[in-house]
Amino acid sequence: MMRINVKRKKPNELFEQWLEEWRDQAKIKKSNLEDHFSRALVSLKKYPLPLASGADCILLQNFGSKLCKMLDKKLEEHSGRNKISSQDKIDKVILRKEKCPEPAKPIAKKKPAKQLKLFEELEKPETSSAIDNFSMLPQTFDVILLVDNNEKITSCSLDKNSGKVLYEVRHLKVGDFAWIARCRETKKELVLPYIVERKRMDDLGASIKDRRYHEQKFRLKKCGVDNVIYLIEGLSKSRQQYIMPMPVLLQAAVNSLVQNGFTVKFTNNQKDSLNYLTGLTAALTQIFNDKHLEKCSKENIPPCCLSDDKIFLMEFTEFNQSSSKSKIHSVKEMFVRQLLQLKGLSVERALAIVQVYPTPYLLKEAFTKAGNDGDKLLANLTFGRVGRKMGPVLSQILYKLYTSDQLE
Repeated sequence: MMRINVKRKKPNELFEQWLEEWRDQAKIKKSNLEDHFSRALVSLKKYPLPLASGADCILLQNFGSKLCKMLDKKLEEHSGRNKISSQDKIDKVILRKEKCPEPAKPIAKKKPAKQLKLFEELEKPETSSAIDNFSMLPQTFDVILLVDNNEKITSCSLDKNSGKVLYEVRHLKVGDFAWIARCRETKKELVLPYIVERKRMDDLGASIKDRRYHEQKFRLKKCGVDNVIYLIEGLSKSRQQYIMPMPVLLQAAVNSLVQNGFTVKFTNNQKDSLNYLTGLTAALTQIFNDKHLEKCSKENIPPCCLSDDKIFLMEFTEFNQSSSKSKIHSVKEMFVRQLLQLKGLSVERALAIVQVYPTPYLLKEAFTKAGNDGDKLLANLTFGRVGRKMGPVLSQILYKLYTSDQLE
């Protein structure tokens, strides 16, 4: 007799449906949460077993505690509409047990030792990670501005404002300025969800010319900090001659705002930048002073909502180590970096390609299978929040690059 294994097509159909609804709502509102819901939906669809609650989803990638709570709340509302409550079900199970005769000699099946340990860890995920986790109660920490050690001129200028802002000079692996909350008692540090990349007009033009511009933006998007601020300095010197024309520099700033979702701030000079950083530090101190801050890993950190009483943040050491250039990158990340070397390929375009074709091999295979229409394969692929199309020119360039044996 042949044994047939039935595989469920959608073991968590309700959760998928709710995530799709939230993703579509975020898309309409043009919210950054659209990408977060999309990644969580992909992880959920890959999971083959049914999940009993939103809390169980914490085991999956791209699921944070806040998203799990949203699913539990939605599940509770959905369950309330059913005719039979959970208590009625419990009562029925108890009655059924009372009616059923007790077996004479129940046989207890022992689980293997390794499997038993795994079950114990899954049953108590909170306690297993409680040793590494820590939190900061309101009014028990200081908000400190971190200045990258390459920003020596700015750090010297901050000395004059030492009474207005707390700051420290450190080596930041990504960004020029960031903020931490340091516990006064334990001295542990959590990174606030704001980071600043400072660019003078001449430096912005040079970074565009030598391709550092796209690579830096890619690292900023992947650093785990929600709010990226692009601080462009020297707008008052618009008549000055730069490596790139002024319209090109302004267009690059607009692209960072619209396509990348960065906050773009223009300042006239270094003094204006200093005043902006001082004011922003004071504002962040006021906002986060009354918050309960809790450590969370970079992979599970939920989107920050300033209206919440509890904010989940990553530790500074994890932030700096994960942003290091020398760390081992995945094939997907290396593929993005490879694509960014091509003229006309922005971060959004590269991410859109890698989302569909995670490796160069899969892209080449898709080009080959498309046959004569291979050069048009990526023409209609959309990217960015606006949903623009890749276009036939870039599609043809990529087709030649990954299918030709010899390049002209």
